[in-house]
Amino acid sequence: MSGLPELEHDLNHWDISPEEIEQGKAMAAVAYLGLAGFLVAFLTARENRFVLYHAQQSLVLVFAWMLSGFVLFLTVIPILGLLIMVLFWLFIGVPLIVLLIVGITHGAGGLVKPLPVLGRLGLKLGLLKPNEFR
Repeated sequence: MSGLPELEHDLNHWDISPEEIEQGKAMAAVAYLGLAGFLVAFLTARENRFVLYHAQQSLVLVFAWMLSGFVLFLTVIPILGLLIMVLFWLFIGVPLIVLLIVGITHGAGGLVKPLPVLGRLGLKLGLLKPNEFR
């Protein structure tokens, strides 16, 4: 794991079996395909803790995308809007795309590892609890 005691505790309480990981790889990757992917994964495989873990991670990413949409709203301002859009893609858009790719590879690769930066937030918030949906 990561060496951080609170993170290890958060991950350990998921208690994900190797069978769940193997069965849930495809749906865990699907969970990262926006709000629709989250809903498909959550509604079709919510009894699988591995899929549920990645659905929680993807939900935080979906929230980040939604918040970034509010920043893009500012691009309607003439001239300043162009600067805002360029800065947005450099500092928000590209990192979110990287997190999306990382999430898909973690899910498809069978890794129980939080997304950089945003993943810990999902674990701390406890958006989806592992034993709630079994």
